[in-house]
Amino acid sequence: MQYPGRQDRRSEANIPHIHEMADRVVEAVGPRLDGPYALFGHSMGATLAYEVALRLQSSGRQPEALFVSGRPAPHRNVDKGLHRLSDEEIAEDIRALDGTGSEMFGDADILKMFLPAIRSDYHAAETYEYVPGTVLKCPIRGFTGFSDPRVEVSELHHWGDHTEGSFTLDVFSGGHFYLVDEQEGIASEIERTLCGAGHPQGNMGL
Repeated sequence: MQYPGRQDRRSEANIPHIHEMADRVVEAVGPRLDGPYALFGHSMGATLAYEVALRLQSSGRQPEALFVSGRPAPHRNVDKGLHRLSDEEIAEDIRALDGTGSEMFGDADILKMFLPAIRSDYHAAETYEYVPGTVLKCPIRGFTGFSDPRVEVSELHHWGDHTEGSFTLDVFSGGHFYLVDEQEGIASEIERTLCGAGHPQGNMGL
């Protein structure tokens, strides 16, 4: 899913709050859900996918599974103040995560183009407020990189507190952007989970 403020939606305003983003996603995809589906989210997107799943479940359209990656459980969210850093400090933080070539952030024009969206994501992730109460009924499957500086492997296990179903965790080699090199492995695990639930991946919305 493409967020406002990115790529061909660059002219749209960023949404710096996860709950508002989740409401917008449900408005956009809810009417199109005419069959089984699952949700996947990485980093901030994991929390967003969780909030979307809660909203859809409350309307009687629960997902078959929720796949979360590289993000602490909702009730374990911590504001590290990254969204309050200077532009240069945010660029350095991204470089430290090894998710983007440093040459990208050496160009002032490119930096100016991407930083507003990155800062908005940081703000949304760090200021997210978990609302206790409802838990999901679907299974949750966690993925993470063993060397991710953003989240300890042990933190992922707390996602199990947010479902009445099962929780399993797969740990891959790599850091925060481990999934760039592990797409095939992740896709295989997702397919296995969905096929195990009786829904071949080709018939699922994901």
